[in-house]
Amino acid sequence: MDYPQLEHAKSSEALQHKCGEHLELRERRKGDGTSYGYQCQFCGQFKGGEVSKKKVFVKPIPYDSRLEVAYRNKYQDLNNSLSSNREAINTSLITHKSRDYCLELDKVISNFCDQNQLNKNAIFKSYLTRQRDRYITNEFDSNWENEEQLHSWLVENLSEHFEIYREVQGYGFINRQKRNVRIDFVLKAKLRLIEHGFTNQYIGVEVKYFSPKGGKGFHGKSSSGVFQALSYWYSGARWSIPYIGDVELATVLMFSNLSFQDEANLLFDTLDSHYKKTWKAYLSIANHANVGELLVRTKEGQLCYWGMEYNGSKYYSMNNNGEYIKGNPNVINKKRIGNSSA
Repeated sequence: MDYPQLEHAKSSEALQHKCGEHLELRERRKGDGTSYGYQCQFCGQFKGGEVSKKKVFVKPIPYDSRLEVAYRNKYQDLNNSLSSNREAINTSLITHKSRDYCLELDKVISNFCDQNQLNKNAIFKSYLTRQRDRYITNEFDSNWENEEQLHSWLVENLSEHFEIYREVQGYGFINRQKRNVRIDFVLKAKLRLIEHGFTNQYIGVEVKYFSPKGGKGFHGKSSSGVFQALSYWYSGARWSIPYIGDVELATVLMFSNLSFQDEANLLFDTLDSHYKKTWKAYLSIANHANVGELLVRTKEGQLCYWGMEYNGSKYYSMNNNGEYIKGNPNVINKKRIGNSSA
């Protein structure tokens, strides 16, 4: 299926549009049945609420399930192309003289190591480790102090989109023995988000504050936090929701100071990217256990983006305009053991 508005776009600005000028009534899936709504034929998103079938005399055609994905991919491709072009321009500005300096410096270091029987790679590794330690000790200053602050932020900023249950009690099984457990939050999407296609299942959120300073350090704190979230899924846990009863979770999300882009950049800003690599490795493993990360961005102190990500794949997100964006529905509700999955 062709999309001329996407094929002819040469920049992300060409994809700017007013959805209200491109809306058409379409039929979409809803649970075991269908519902009617207005879909933008430019970007594929649905706008407004559900349309009563009693008011529609001619059944609309099915909605285009591919358009929104095609639009999002085109937008990302154009932005990536712009970034690549800028990088190429910046690279071309590096003078031959600068490259000569780098070559000369490498030659000096190599000669010094040869004359003193030193391993150049080992020296650089040692330097990078010391640089990381100095940076964390002297320059790293977190925007957060504890988990309680993160708890308060989540409730204040996500209540518009989710019903939020705090300090939820439950039970799981270890070696077939029942154990009591507790999770920081259980979320249930509000009606507007569900009507857009978000799951009506419950979602768990475990909140952690990760700092490389003191205690177990970054490795101990992050590995322990990820394992805790992972264990909730593989223990077959059930969670007691007031006036609802015991429920299962569709997925468990990590929410931490690293969920904020500026905080993550601050911690990961070392020459060897050591902490960044470690964190990505933990999340890559956790992804197979139905554990993802809740990422957010703020502007002037206000929430402008949230996304539920699983090792680079998004389940759902909200963009800067407050619009919901569907991702890959298969990244939640995964059930895997060994090399098999269901």
